[in-house]
Amino acid sequence: MQMILALCFKYSVIHNLNLTWGIHSLRIASNIGTDNLINDAIRYSVSKGYAEKGDQIICLLGQNEESLENVNLMKIATCL
Repeated sequence: MQMILALCFKYSVIHNLNLTWGIHSLRIASNIGTDNLINDAIRYSVSKGYAEKGDQIICLLGQNEESLENVNLMKIATCL
């Protein structure tokens, strides 16, 4: 089973995600930038033991904070 780490800046979304089995949510600052968000997520995942260095992860991002249901960026990253 793969772990899902959901990063969000709205507490209401985080509370709803916490009710779903298998999703770990983390509050982030709004508008921190895509590269910073991915790097922070990777560092957090490795520090908590969710991922190991060398693991590949799939990042799905919605860059429009006004339309939270849309994902418009997918990136495959390697944990360093």
